[in-house]
Amino acid sequence: MKLSGHGLDKTEGRKDIVFIGGFPKQLTGRKFQAYLKSIAPTAEVEHQPGTFKPGVKPFAMIYFPTQEETDKFVSTPHLWEGRVLVCKISQGRADFIGDC
Repeated sequence: MKLSGHGLDKTEGRKDIVFIGGFPKQLTGRKFQAYLKSIAPTAEVEHQPGTFKPGVKPFAMIYFPTQEETDKFVSTPHLWEGRVLVCKISQGRADFIGDC
């Protein structure tokens, strides 16, 4: 898995990208990265850790090598400390901004 920075604008129009959100605001970077690596070991991941800005929670965009892997990932519930996370195929920036 490759973890990269914040080039989240390359999601427009792609169907092999998954938005994952619903993490607690206070989630630390290392713990966040370790979790993402554990659930998407073959994918490239761009993550946005939590900030001190009101209403901004950690989220990630996961880029899978194939549509099959994308569909399988989205159809499986992913949990963080007992809570089901939001996982959906991204429709571009506008799609995930409201879920942060």
